[in-house]
Amino acid sequence: MASILRCGLTVFLTASGSSAYATELSGEASSPDYIYVEPNLPDSLKGYRYVGSSFPQIEEGMSAAEEIVMVNKECKPKRLAIKTNLLYDAILAPSLELEYKFNPRWSLGIEGTVAWWSNDNKHKYYQVMNILPEVRYHFNPNKDWGGNYLGIFAGGGKYDLENGGKGYQGEQGMLGLSYNYVWQLRCNFAIEAGLGVGVMFTRYKKYYPENGKYVYRETKNLWYGGPLRAKVALVWYLWNR
Repeated sequence: MASILRCGLTVFLTASGSSAYATELSGEASSPDYIYVEPNLPDSLKGYRYVGSSFPQIEEGMSAAEEIVMVNKECKPKRLAIKTNLLYDAILAPSLELEYKFNPRWSLGIEGTVAWWSNDNKHKYYQVMNILPEVRYHFNPNKDWGGNYLGIFAGGGKYDLENGGKGYQGEQGMLGLSYNYVWQLRCNFAIEAGLGVGVMFTRYKKYYPENGKYVYRETKNLWYGGPLRAKVALVWYLWNR
């Protein structure tokens, strides 16, 4: 008999001979997370998780250990996440982010964004390059990557923007805080959403196209405080801990 405790209700799935217990982890989530707490579980099977909208079918005649291996063999906690921000991808500024988890509470992420589009004949430039490292604190260590986290980011980049007339070319640096939430879909995939606010300093040159050339007219400095980044990212986890 395999018994599962979920949201205060006990559900029984029939198997023969032995019992295994799966308990839903603490914290809110859009899909349940289960971790086995079988008292006599071998060390090689401890710490595995199952993530999904429903618990998989347990086949008749399985032992408790066999059930655990079938359900959780792909769900061991991961060290590394690869992400792409769908919002930036949608505006033709592809992004790639790597995040490494040092322990259940702390991780380091580095996000890069590049757009390098131009049309000299129409005087159109859309060129942006940013790199943003971020240190992150995860509030739900028992949920592996799922749940909410707070980040501190600092970074910068350069840009060249023109739309048929005057253009702006410069560099910027920024510092801020972000809040994010991760919905884990399956063992290796998730959706992440977040918002970052802070301060940014940029120094840019304003230029105009004249007689087939670009003429710089002035250089300015600008300080800005407020929203700096938004995220709706597709996440892929790998590298077992």
